Amino acid sequence: MNKLFKITFFIGVVILVIVILVIIFADHNSTLATIVKNTRYSSSCEKMVAMQDIAGYPIPFKTMTGEKIYQLFFFGLNSSYPAPEQEPKLLAPKVVVEVHADYTVVCSRPVTDPAIKLAVDYGPRFSPDASNLSMGAFDSRENDLFLAIEKVSKAYFESDYSQGAKNLANDFFDQFIYLSEPGFKQFYYDLNPNFWQWIEKLTGKIFWQAPKLSTTSQLILSYNVYHDNKLVAIIKSEPGPVVSTATPPPLGQEIKHPFLTATALVPEEENTLYQFLQKAKNFDGYVNLLKANGYIVSLVNP
Repeated sequence: MNKLFKITFFIGVVILVIVILVIIFADHNSTLATIVKNTRYSSSCEKMVAMQDIAGYPIPFKTMTGEKIYQLFFFGLNSSYPAPEQEPKLLAPKVVVEVHADYTVVCSRPVTDPAIKLAVDYGPRFSPDASNLSMGAFDSRENDLFLAIEKVSKAYFESDYSQGAKNLANDFFDQFIYLSEPGFKQFYYDLNPNFWQWIEKLTGKIFWQAPKLSTTSQLILSYNVYHDNKLVAIIKSEPGPVVSTATPPPLGQEIKHPFLTATALVPEEENTLYQFLQKAKNFDGYVNLLKANGYIVSLVNP
C-alpha cells in the first residue's frame, strides 16, 4: 500500500510539473507570432506571396469602421552576391496583409508606390546587434517582440496615455528597433502613421521622420490617391482649386485651397476625402491622414 502511494504521488507530481510547464509555455509564446508565420498559406495570399518571401512585423491599425486589425508586409531577399558569405539584402515589400480579430488573413493590396524600386536593395535584413544573435537567441527575442506588439496594440486601440501605456510603448519601441529591418522604417511607418505618432507622444522617441513634402524651394509634388485598388483622387502640394466630381460651380465662384490642389475622381469617396482635408493642418498632415486610413498615396513626379 505504501509503495502504491509513492507511485501515485510520484505520478501526481510529474503531472503537476507538466501542467505548470504547459501554462508557462503558453503564457510566454505569442499567438500573433503563430498567425503571422502562417499568413502565407491564406487562400488570398497564394498568388501574391512566394514561399521564399519573408513576413515583416505586424503593426496595429484601426479601420474607418473602427475594426481593430494588424497590418504587415511580405518582402524578398537579394542573395545573388559574388561572395556567398555576404549577408543577403532586403528587397522592397510586395504586398500588405491584414490580420483581423477573428484571425482571418487577407492579402489586401500590393505595395504599389511607384517610388519603390523592386530591383534595388534596402540594406541588410538585421541590425548590427541582431545579426550577432544565435538562432535560438533570435527566436527568443522575436517571441518577446511579438508579445510586446500584442500588449502595446491593446493600449493603442484604447487610446491609452497612462504611465502603464508609456512603459509598454518604450519596451515595444526598443525591441522593435533591435529586431526590425533598418531599411524598412518608412514602410513600417506607412502601415499606420497614427500608431507611430502615438508612440512618439508617449515616449518622445521618433521612429521615422517623414520628409517635408513642401520645401522652401517651392517644389510641387503630385500624388495619385488609391483606395480599394481604384484611383480616387489626384493631389498636388500647391494652393489651388479642389475640383469635385459634381457639376462645376458657376463662373467666378471657384475657391482656392490654401495648401493643395485636388481633383476628386470617384463620387463615393469624395465626402470622406473632404472630411480628412478639413482635419489636416497642412499638406503633409493630409497625406499622413490618408495613409493612416487605408489609402495609398503614390508620388507621380518629384
